[in-house]
Amino acid sequence: KMCLNFASDRASARAVLASSVPTMLVPIQTCAQVAFTSDDVGTLEARCCSASGDGEDSGEEANGEAAACALLKKARLQTRVMPWLVNVRVAPRLPDDSRWRRSSRLQRGFIPWDVVALLAAFKPWHFGAWEAHKVE
Repeated sequence: KMCLNFASDRASARAVLASSVPTMLVPIQTCAQVAFTSDDVGTLEARCCSASGDGEDSGEEANGEAAACALLKKARLQTRVMPWLVNVRVAPRLPDDSRWRRSSRLQRGFIPWDVVALLAAFKPWHFGAWEAHKVE
């Protein structure tokens, strides 16, 4: 089946693929290896978004100005809705005997598609099975 983004706007998808800009398409099998849960949202909020956060990841005091702080409400909603709205359709594409391992947290979190795609592009060794194919 076609990627939702491609299905939603085929003309734009064709334009992206036809452009001379290097393009990487990250498949569902890679993205589903990561799930963001309500515990992760809480950790993000504590470390980056509260005035009393410790800022331990950056070495700086958290002040609530991190870009992700604006997304906390949406992230909380996604951790409640996506497991039964989207992930129930994703999980069957990655059965237990598949060479791609899905996140064990898929039933209680959401897949941060774009963040995973960026991570896969720049740090592919963090993922199980990974293959690159040239699309022409």
